[in-house]
Amino acid sequence: MIPIVTIALPGLTLHPERPLAPLEAAMFILNQREDALLHACEDGTLPWVWDIATPTSERRELRILSESLTAIACQKPQPKYDDVEDVISELVPHRDLKSTELQVFLTCSSTHVSNLLRAGCLAAVAPRKAESGVHSATWVRRDSVVEFLRSRRFSG
Repeated sequence: MIPIVTIALPGLTLHPERPLAPLEAAMFILNQREDALLHACEDGTLPWVWDIATPTSERRELRILSESLTAIACQKPQPKYDDVEDVISELVPHRDLKSTELQVFLTCSSTHVSNLLRAGCLAAVAPRKAESGVHSATWVRRDSVVEFLRSRRFSG
């Protein structure tokens, strides 16, 4: 039998460009089963959770505030925000975002961001200038990202 070793990570931080972690990362970081984490999302133990799935998806795509995971892993209190507007204001840069930045921000694939744009969940500033290369990224309007997060707060 492999011995279980618990490692304290007092300075654990997650990169600010990735403020939202997928449920699978939370399962790994917190060593929890999926159903236990879903229950924590539903009962508010993990208070800042979003479902970024496309409208036609049959599966949830939950993203958890990375700060919450860090707090639990380091046995510290959950981050205090007054409401979802405070969280969003803190997380979302105060400018339009490139689709590649949004991919990192949401911890998802470029295809997922494209599908969200195609489904009207996010709005582009303008059409892409090129299919590949430096100008191939789509610029996504900040207000559409804010509205997307407002509307996708997970409550079970």
